Amino acid sequence: MDEHGLISSARQKGVKVYPTSIYYASDKEPNRPEVLLGFGGLSKNDIQIGISRLAAAWL
Repeated sequence: MDEHGLISSARQKGVKVYPTSIYYASDKEPNRPEVLLGFGGLSKNDIQIGISRLAAAWL
């Protein structure tokens, strides 16, 4: 999946991830898609649930 696909499929599972492309210094994208995971303010249990949902969305 590309960055947009990763973000979209995560959102469908109820997890918000963030694009890294907005930080690129040029229009050239990396060899593989990248996203940011935000976990500040979440409990350990919420993080574990989110990671499980991401696995279901991306695998």
